[in-house]
Amino acid sequence: MSATGSGAELAVMSVNLPLHGTLTGRRRQDEAMDPRSRPALMTRRTVLSAGAMLTLGSASLIGCSPVLPHEVPAGARWEELRRSLSGALVVRGDAAMDESGRAFNPLFDVNHPGAVAFCASDQDVARCVEFATSARLPIAARSGGHSYAGYCVPNDGLVVDLARMAAVSVTGTRAVVGAGARLIDVYAGIAGAGRMLAGGSCPTVGIAGLTLGGGVGVLTRRFGLTCDQLISARVVTADGKIRVVSADTEPDLFWAIRGAGGGNFCIATELVFETAASTDLTVFTLDYGAGRCPPSCIDGSPS
Repeated sequence: MSATGSGAELAVMSVNLPLHGTLTGRRRQDEAMDPRSRPALMTRRTVLSAGAMLTLGSASLIGCSPVLPHEVPAGARWEELRRSLSGALVVRGDAAMDESGRAFNPLFDVNHPGAVAFCASDQDVARCVEFATSARLPIAARSGGHSYAGYCVPNDGLVVDLARMAAVSVTGTRAVVGAGARLIDVYAGIAGAGRMLAGGSCPTVGIAGLTLGGGVGVLTRRFGLTCDQLISARVVTADGKIRVVSADTEPDLFWAIRGAGGGNFCIATELVFETAASTDLTVFTLDYGAGRCPPSCIDGSPS
């Protein structure tokens, strides 16, 4: 069964998963079974990947389809992309690549993207998606770059960096925020209008990654997750189209980008939030000196 909005189509699937034994963190009770007599298990990844593939109808969703063999494009093809962008493109071999292609977590500095596109507009993002599709390249968006697993720096792929799309403006109770804005810029931008937004506490985290993943922060108990305050978003889907999604337009896709898919349904370029009036906050901090910590917090022994 599928529900169709004005653009993207989101499939709603009902899948009966075979359960064998007790599914816990321990070994399943069915491990002693003969593998040849055991029905094939459908993993959660299989279910989510299948659903994601149907999200855009006939368009193949980048990142959710099986990884196809690919080669890093030759210089001429990168130049073709560079000329089409209003922003900038840094390719492997450029002096700026060492810094531009670095992951937030040094553990993943072994990932070496083929190029980093510093997009300046929705059209730039759309051209990058179309290019990656044509070249069969891995592609990932980067807002604040705080993916601890290095997902925003695909090896040999194309990084769509949104840092140049970071404008913040407030009209009434609503804030329009570029997807490349970091939390410190968002909070500063809306504070001048006497508004606040429930988000994270790390100042350099990107607003897009936080929102698309849900968004937990110190104000969550009062205002909910960051994605709960999202009113609409401008996004680029895997077919290279620019869409405005909300509860009224593209409701299924809007539901999906509010914490449902880890940011894999599209690349957000602009977010609109319903903000709250700023109020005084009382902050409590509990500090414990290392010498006063119970043994359990140091070596795991019973306290």
